[in-house]
Amino acid sequence: MSDIRAIVLDLDFTLLTRDKTVRPRTLDSLVRAHDKGFQLIIATSRPVRAVRSFVPEALLQRCTLITLNGAVVHEFTRGHQWQMSCMGLTARKLIKRLRDAEPPVQITAECWGEDFATNREYSDEELRKKQHADFSMLKTIEQIDYGWISKVTADGQGQPLNALLEWSGDYPEYSFIPALENTVVNIVPKAIDKSTTVVTVLKRLQIHPSEMLVFADEMPDLRLMEMAGVAVAMGNAVEPLKEAANTVIGDCDSDAIADYLDATLLREQASA
Repeated sequence: MSDIRAIVLDLDFTLLTRDKTVRPRTLDSLVRAHDKGFQLIIATSRPVRAVRSFVPEALLQRCTLITLNGAVVHEFTRGHQWQMSCMGLTARKLIKRLRDAEPPVQITAECWGEDFATNREYSDEELRKKQHADFSMLKTIEQIDYGWISKVTADGQGQPLNALLEWSGDYPEYSFIPALENTVVNIVPKAIDKSTTVVTVLKRLQIHPSEMLVFADEMPDLRLMEMAGVAVAMGNAVEPLKEAANTVIGDCDSDAIADYLDATLLREQASA
């Protein structure tokens, strides 16, 4: 453990509990880890506006945040943000095809993760609850800036989108990532994902991937687990992640992350 210099955390069902909160002891342990010199990185498919709704400011200001499956980096510790990749003009054809799909799908197109475009009509309450946004952030599909588009989400509103997943062969430059039993499909540039962006961030910090500790629960983080010096799977993680992990800890609704850090990295720091 003495070689670990960075802590990388998935967001949903890892750092966040099922009710989308960060447990107080977990927050305290991560703040102490940062203050003792460990770099903190949160990597998620969510946009930054949603992360701000869930993650306490005390943690955000101490971390580097990777959003939209690796497309955008928010370096809160330095006040910087940058885009790793965009979908380009091919996304125009993709979105037209999505708009013509039967049965209809709900489309959400993200650029930096603040504003977003959609073909859905929202009430004020729905916008706050589902998109963590207000009407100033909402754009129509016609207003998409294809020079900056980072991610497209197709939502079948409870219906499987298996036919849409078959489109992936028509768009070799994109990854089609299913979620929620194929009822939602996230479409992002194939050139990047969470693991490649984490490696880029680590290089900027002059940290090797073998010097990172990763907490995760789902398949998009398998590559990160395989690269990590220490890979920790949550108790609620899928089986392949548990098999790839060095250790499996408790459920995301428990103090498992805090317990682990207190017993390993923070304990070693205290005794040094």
